[in-house]
Amino acid sequence: MNIRIDEADLKNPEHGAAIIELLNVYAMDLQGYKRGLPENVLQELIPEMMKIPTAMVFLASADEKYAGMAICFLGFSTFYARPLINIHDFTVMREYRLRGIGKKLIQRIEEKAMDLDCCKLTLEVQEMNRNAINFYEDCGFEKCILDESEGKALFLLKYLDARH
Repeated sequence: MNIRIDEADLKNPEHGAAIIELLNVYAMDLQGYKRGLPENVLQELIPEMMKIPTAMVFLASADEKYAGMAICFLGFSTFYARPLINIHDFTVMREYRLRGIGKKLIQRIEEKAMDLDCCKLTLEVQEMNRNAINFYEDCGFEKCILDESEGKALFLLKYLDARH
């Protein structure tokens, strides 16, 4: 199987269609949103992402078929005074899992992070998604603990509108 990882061009209609399809399938996954994304989100996704200069998407293909992707955003670490990459959405289509595609995606993101002089990669994962946690740990990620006496870092959110 020929695996290829490309940084997507959001102006390329083929890349945009692949991103929308992969994200919608990811949203329907058991560990995701558990339903497809609303039609307006699917229509607005690429135009709205194009407005975010720090957005980057990596598309994985296997034998010329899109098999996975990572949607990332460049951020900044104040404690290191350097950029970081947050992996916001990460998916490999179910039929392509356990074939090394996920690791190649992570490796490509790491290469990009090194090119940008980033200090780290960050991501969030559902605590009951053991397969994903094991995968990320195999790739070198670890639970975020700044001070052992304070426990693990938690990811919190606050919705700002009713569209969630």
